[in-house]
Amino acid sequence: MGRRLAVVLLGLALVACSYTDAPLIGRQPARPPPSRLGAAAIQPSEVPPTTTCAGSGPSLVGLGAGAAGGLKPAVQRLPSDGQVELWVQLLAISQLDCTGLATGGGMSPPTAINVLIRYRDEATAARAFGHGLGSLRVGADGTTAGVATGLGPSSVTRVTLTPSYAAFRQHGGTVAYAEIAGLSTDDAARAARAAGARLG
Repeated sequence: MGRRLAVVLLGLALVACSYTDAPLIGRQPARPPPSRLGAAAIQPSEVPPTTTCAGSGPSLVGLGAGAAGGLKPAVQRLPSDGQVELWVQLLAISQLDCTGLATGGGMSPPTAINVLIRYRDEATAARAFGHGLGSLRVGADGTTAGVATGLGPSSVTRVTLTPSYAAFRQHGGTVAYAEIAGLSTDDAARAARAAGARLG
């Protein structure tokens, strides 16, 4: 009896260990492939001492009704035709602060909101960039545009006294928005440039 039980347990252990590496069989869920945009997004190490919020991912669900949520309508107004992939990256000091970022509750800086959208081609992305994101568009009051931003010719930034740094840029077939609060302008710009460099 004991030997039979040991054999059964060994078999179950082998199945459990090989499950995630096995081919898709029946209704077994497949692990989604890593997102290129998720890897290119601003990372916690670039906005210390933050962590990635649970609401981050390939949808706008994480942009609730709070500070991050005010961005959702602007993102939804971007041209949807030709959108291939989207990633939302939310960073805060703790998951409790992440909740505040999403819902408008209390939160401690620094925080970061990063939205990246890949379009089917560069021309479509250029049209999306020309549309602007909310009030962040080339020529708007209080903005800096083009190479003066340090983010490339197709870019626009705004710095407020919070301190808060916001940037909207196009690189190839991708547009990216970044909003960083609680860092110096130089450190926030450095994080935005690092993320931009990963787009290629």
